[in-house]
Amino acid sequence: MRWVKFVSMRNLLLVFSLFIFSMSFGQTCIFYIDADMDGYGDDFNFTESPCDIVPPGTTLNPGDCDDFDPTVNPSAVEICNYIDDNCNGGEIDEFVQLNFYQDMDMDGYGDANVLVLECFEQPGVVSNMEDCDDNLVTYQDVDADGWGSSVMDPCGVDNNLDCNDMTSSVQEATLYFEDQDGDGYGNPDMAIYLCESQMGFIPDGTDCDDQNSSVYPNAVDIVGNDIDENCDGLDGVGIDEDILASLEIWPNPMKDVLHIEIPVSGTMILTNLQGQWILEQQLFAGINPLQLDIEAGYYWAIIKSPQGQWAKKICKL
Repeated sequence: MRWVKFVSMRNLLLVFSLFIFSMSFGQTCIFYIDADMDGYGDDFNFTESPCDIVPPGTTLNPGDCDDFDPTVNPSAVEICNYIDDNCNGGEIDEFVQLNFYQDMDMDGYGDANVLVLECFEQPGVVSNMEDCDDNLVTYQDVDADGWGSSVMDPCGVDNNLDCNDMTSSVQEATLYFEDQDGDGYGNPDMAIYLCESQMGFIPDGTDCDDQNSSVYPNAVDIVGNDIDENCDGLDGVGIDEDILASLEIWPNPMKDVLHIEIPVSGTMILTNLQGQWILEQQLFAGINPLQLDIEAGYYWAIIKSPQGQWAKKICKL
């Protein structure tokens, strides 16, 4: 009795298998080209074939978003590499990016308020968020005298001029200027802070031509050679003494309006202390009130007339 029951169950399984085979026989399935052989194919590159015959280099599984890279497919683990490893619909590096912070002043310390998600540390970002002011490079001030050392500190002072940061009795470095031509006057464009004087550098920075040792403030200015030997913004001085006695400029220092009184007509040329042209105004015989829209600082007011020229240093408040 038990044997009969066993035979019946075996026959039932056989009949079921034959039914499934007959259902699939002659049917076609879509097979996806799997160029990188990772088990997933290209959604847009497929072929049809009988379901029981798998074409070489194909798979029934679609969804591969890069069929030339076997590490990229729907079963891959997402890693931070700027690639959609797991083909989940365009999300890249989700949940695996690292926290970095903007380093605007490039001092190696980041701004806690500006988070940047990245895979690797890039220029302009750092892994710490210790900067107190990311727009200003600050320096260590061990002796708390207000003068910093050369060591950067995320929350230090805004200068690195301390000559000895271990004691507050030694503080600010001195500004020196390069004196390349050795005339005792330094180049204002070549300045450096030093704790001790060095050969070739001096405290003065008033030379207007540091390549020429005969050009410096108070040097003898030769008229008509197109060289400003004495750095006053002029090539020599040759104005008539009577006219010179009648010239007046006031107020000096000035705020907005400069008055120039001259007995003859002429021109006022305004330059900076290096002789660079700022503006030019026509002058008439008598008092000339001039509205000067210039920044605060020192300038040369150069008066030119047919009788010669004269210069006066003025101060704008």
